[in-house]
Amino acid sequence: MIDQHVEEIVRQLFSTEEQFSDCFLLEVIWKKPKKIQVFFDADGGVDFDKCQKLSRKIEAELDASGTAGEDYTLEVSSGGVDRPLQFLRQYPKHIGRNLAVTVGDEQLAGELIAVEEDGIILAVKEKDAADPKKKKTIINHRTVPFASIRKALVQIAFK
Repeated sequence: MIDQHVEEIVRQLFSTEEQFSDCFLLEVIWKKPKKIQVFFDADGGVDFDKCQKLSRKIEAELDASGTAGEDYTLEVSSGGVDRPLQFLRQYPKHIGRNLAVTVGDEQLAGELIAVEEDGIILAVKEKDAADPKKKKTIINHRTVPFASIRKALVQIAFK
């Protein structure tokens, strides 16, 4: 119940407030006893300032309605890299980054080269079939339809 109310609040803010016009809701989680987690993303990215402003707006609405009571914890954050990409609109901002993509039973890992209307193109390092000892690798561009993606995670490389 509380999670649905928070979803309504967030969706309303995203549709009416200019500062949140590029935002979209990923998930609201209600953990007992009184912890509310809101995960969102934005086409232009999510920063601390945007999280803070959204948190204050949600908190003001919850306090005004009294839905969450007086004693609750509200956490507002981006989806983060540990959460799979859920929406097509999340892919373009990750062009140039590495993705781990599950397609059926196959695991693909590669650089996201492009996002097309019906899928993505990954640059995947694979063993060269022409090399009898399989020591050489080549880069193949693999087109992956959105409909076949079971899971896609952004991979962060540390230098």
